Amino acid sequence: MIRLRNFSVYYKIKKDFGVAVDDMTLDVPRGQFLVIMGQSGCGKTTLLKAILGLCDYVDGELLIDGKNWMEFDKRENSISYVSQEFVLYPHLTVYDNIAFPLRASRCKQEQIDPAVKKIAEQVGLDKLLTRLPKQLSIGQQQRLAIARALVKEPKIVLYDEPFSNLDPLYRQEMRELIHNISKENGQTVLYVTHDPEDAKELADRVICMEEGKLISQSIPEILPADRPQKPKRKFLFYQQKASGQDYTPDMLPNSRKAVFFDVVKLRYWQLFKLGLLLLAFALPIHLLALLEDVFVAQIHALTPPLSALELSARTVLFHNLRAVLNVPLLALFSVGFSGISHIIRQYAWGENVVFSYDFRKGIRQNFLQMLILAVCAGTVNLLCIICSGLSYTTESALSSYLVFLPGAFALFVLLPVGAYMTVCIPVYSNSFRQNFKLCVAMYLKHWKKTFPAILVWGMPFAVYMIPSFYCHLFGRLLVTLLIPVILLGWMLFAYQRLDESINIRFFPELVGKGTVMQ
Repeated sequence: MIRLRNFSVYYKIKKDFGVAVDDMTLDVPRGQFLVIMGQSGCGKTTLLKAILGLCDYVDGELLIDGKNWMEFDKRENSISYVSQEFVLYPHLTVYDNIAFPLRASRCKQEQIDPAVKKIAEQVGLDKLLTRLPKQLSIGQQQRLAIARALVKEPKIVLYDEPFSNLDPLYRQEMRELIHNISKENGQTVLYVTHDPEDAKELADRVICMEEGKLISQSIPEILPADRPQKPKRKFLFYQQKASGQDYTPDMLPNSRKAVFFDVVKLRYWQLFKLGLLLLAFALPIHLLALLEDVFVAQIHALTPPLSALELSARTVLFHNLRAVLNVPLLALFSVGFSGISHIIRQYAWGENVVFSYDFRKGIRQNFLQMLILAVCAGTVNLLCIICSGLSYTTESALSSYLVFLPGAFALFVLLPVGAYMTVCIPVYSNSFRQNFKLCVAMYLKHWKKTFPAILVWGMPFAVYMIPSFYCHLFGRLLVTLLIPVILLGWMLFAYQRLDESINIRFFPELVGKGTVMQ
């Protein structure tokens, strides 16, 4: 699997070179658990980095799976590396940290979800998938680093003193974990350690290095005293910038009302920026509504005036045309709404936000389902407008009332279910069909509480019903700017319903998100 012949690694010292790995010859067969021991500075970590292709000055032969190390595709064939520093992404949840290698390889979500859940269950993190690394213990962070390395089921795994930061109490448990996973998946493992106990319990074979050379293939009784070393640089892939006003879980109050006002108070500028961003995506919809108002006003101003029947027919025509064009424009709007819904969820959960990253993440994760929801909403809106237009042409009084049935069904059933969907899509990694069934069941259980909430949070949208050009023009713009605040309030209401109906039974790790459950 891994073959070294007279292999050396050098490092630059001003105008000269130093030797880190010196003329090493070694074979590591497929599926072997090789433990590498030796004092600090002997070249153990450099050897692992050379196998990863991270060393610039090398000499000799290094073959991986029969291919030269420069030609071996490490992403496709999956070599994973676990360092002693964990190197976790602080702004990503446990789920997203584990899923990161799969997303970097452009795997589809239907492949990512089962793979993440499988490895999370193996390492004991399946109940903590929504937490951030800072909310985990040291042992749990180490498990997370291992899970992220193993989620792609790599052929080769390189461990660089992975347990150096753990208490002895956790080490035995972690040894059993990585040993069982490596044997179960037939992985070739190179494991660097100072601890003879690691070698005794894990190794199929042990080698010992000194000053870059391979000196023995047995477990040393006593390791030479470590040489004085400069403190190692802590390498982080991402350093999140936090301000003194960041909204963190320890600031989370006890009620939805307090959460709402605290987020508005602390995040008012970010909420305004979200409103402006959403306004950009909604601008084509507003311009289309403005054009309709202008055309209808011109029809009414015609001289000689049109008859009532012809005036109604032309007005209905404009309404229907705008409803048709609204469907693709709502699809465009769903892009922006996907991003802001994820950010608002983070605010409601009391978690810090990296604005541009989380906006893009919301689009990646939520766009497909939000697109389906927007197209469905546009289609239902088109059907309701067409039916309401028929009321001007139907002769029977009963028929003129029946055409409003689709509108009533949309108002009392589809609107509340769709409102719940805007909350469930950013929270659950279910399919659209699963989320829809979940929201229907939740609405049927809580319909008495849902309607008053929709009336309260939907009051600003009443401006759409006022027959005034200026109300339509400025009211629509103002309401769009307020959507992030409206969505925040609606989410906090819906989270309590989710806890009562779903989370407490199926997703206990989500209970209390948005509120503190006493």
